[in-house]
Amino acid sequence: MSFWSILFGKKEKSTPVPAKPKTRADFESTFSVNDAEQTGRLNAAFNRPPRAEETKQLKDVLDIIESVPDGKKLIADIATAGYKINFDTFRGASAGACNPVEKQIMLCPANHSSDAAIAASLYHEMTHAMQNERSGGMLADSSKYNIADQVKFLRAAEASAWMEEAKFAYQIKNKHPEVLKFVGEVPMYKAFAAEMEKSGDTAKACESAFKDWYGFKIYQAGYENQHIAIVKNKTLNRLKKQDAKAFRQSLSSEDALKFTIVSDSVKIAPEFLTSPAAFSVSDDGAKAFAAISKGYSAKFLSAVKDNSVQSMYSYDTGKRLADRGAEKTEGASLMSSLSTISKQQTAKKQAIASAVQNKTR
Repeated sequence: MSFWSILFGKKEKSTPVPAKPKTRADFESTFSVNDAEQTGRLNAAFNRPPRAEETKQLKDVLDIIESVPDGKKLIADIATAGYKINFDTFRGASAGACNPVEKQIMLCPANHSSDAAIAASLYHEMTHAMQNERSGGMLADSSKYNIADQVKFLRAAEASAWMEEAKFAYQIKNKHPEVLKFVGEVPMYKAFAAEMEKSGDTAKACESAFKDWYGFKIYQAGYENQHIAIVKNKTLNRLKKQDAKAFRQSLSSEDALKFTIVSDSVKIAPEFLTSPAAFSVSDDGAKAFAAISKGYSAKFLSAVKDNSVQSMYSYDTGKRLADRGAEKTEGASLMSSLSTISKQQTAKKQAIASAVQNKTR
């Protein structure tokens, strides 16, 4: 306290002490396990503290991640952002997931061939967590943007996460060749490795892996269905809240890349995101998105009638959807429109799920 403060009875403003950065230890301290117990015919899930062998496995996985230049920083960034880590022992065929709403990363160790494979999945999911932080929560909810831009963002997020996973796997392959059993046959890894063998340029290899994600036919269909479900879910949430503000904003390709590319050295041309290679949708997908928009706008006089999907291209014809005229979807309500489309896609989804073989995250 200064002399004048003492004299006049005023206190000096104290300088706030900055929060201590969180560390890997803080991240590890959040570790929990979702388990299952048989109760008659029911499979009831419960959350429990990790066992000693599970704690050791997580430490081994994090050690592998920290063995690459960007891994230690990624873990520290995740810890600082407040994310938690969870092992799931009963989640079926899933490899892992990032829940941006709860700020939790979930992994299924049993669906991996090695600790190095678990590390690859964790690197992928941590990339999603950082994308959510960079974008101000858009992976949690991007419904303020028009549907076409939501799809553009969600696709760029997946392409970037797979790009990072491919780069990470390539960086550890000599010390942990077992990782190739998990990712070695994925086209994004092959594209990354081929460019590295050709030029040794990591940025070019990342660009190659990023773009190759869009050309992977199985993933085109699998992720399209996933993104339809995400857009539908967030739109329904707005309907429940009587919120008429969905689809009102646009997201530039420059911003979509800024939010999703976490490696500063990687440069993707913004126009790629709206090229036919990256900005196409199946005819069934276009109908599903049209149904979501139509059902939503029918509920509110002030709602935006979002026809942005018409700016996309058709996988089936290669032409811009707007050039073929507006797609028609019967039924005014969101639920009835989507119900019809859902029945048409059931067999297709089952075939896709089998083909993806547990690698879609």
